[in-house]
Amino acid sequence: MNHRKEIYVFMSKVAASIHEINPDPKQIKIPYDGQLSKHGTVIRRTRAAEEVDYSIAPIVDRINHAGFITQFSCSGLKKDHPLKTVSPDGAYISFPYEENNPRALNLIEKAAMSLNLTVESSRLSRNPALIVRIDKDRSGNSLTGRIGIAGKTLNGNNNSGGSFGACTKDLQTIIKRNGGLIYDTDEKIEAVWRRFANLLLYLNFQNAS
Repeated sequence: MNHRKEIYVFMSKVAASIHEINPDPKQIKIPYDGQLSKHGTVIRRTRAAEEVDYSIAPIVDRINHAGFITQFSCSGLKKDHPLKTVSPDGAYISFPYEENNPRALNLIEKAAMSLNLTVESSRLSRNPALIVRIDKDRSGNSLTGRIGIAGKTLNGNNNSGGSFGACTKDLQTIIKRNGGLIYDTDEKIEAVWRRFANLLLYLNFQNAS
């Protein structure tokens, strides 16, 4: 059964700025094997990628080494973005369709949905990709889905017929009303990324045996 949702995100110019700059960069502590990117993110280089958010670099490296090809990602962790505020739907890893076979994509989706993560088909840099996000509230609603519907509303193209959509600026209110996010701290987000990688590699091993 395929539960994947296909979402195209439309955002207003106000909503498009996911991060806010913190004016005091001087007290940032960079790990010895990390560096600060030009975008103000603490990153680490892996075998397959030039820049990956520091905290999930080993996780992404393990996934890539097992044959699952990633493209873009964001850890969603505050500690990796010392000069910025990460948005509630900011944590994601993308897997381009052209570089992952159907079996791999099926395993990615299965692992993500087992952990109540959002799985969506979209485009990044014009390339179709399967995207795994950590963005659900405690009612099980995807914040990315809400943003997408809100974007269609802002563009005068809302066919949802329901109250699911909301303006992006109201996301914090929506999150609070629905009991908060499922994964709402650096510790929980980092832990679920580890669980996702472990489960994906386990399913991969099980499927191959």
